[in-house]
Amino acid sequence: MAPKNFIYFSGMIPNINLESGKKIYFASDFHLGVPDYSTSQERELRVIAWMREIKVDAA
Repeated sequence: MAPKNFIYFSGMIPNINLESGKKIYFASDFHLGVPDYSTSQERELRVIAWMREIKVDAA
């Protein structure tokens, strides 16, 4: 039985063959533009820094 916080997508996720050392990242809902420009810009810069960090092992 799957743990409570486990999400099971039966038949929705294809079998993906990754190169050794590669990972799949999922990112969503950054809410850029909210609540104002300066707050959003700080968030955007953090997202960009994170994306640059993970690009070496992202599939």
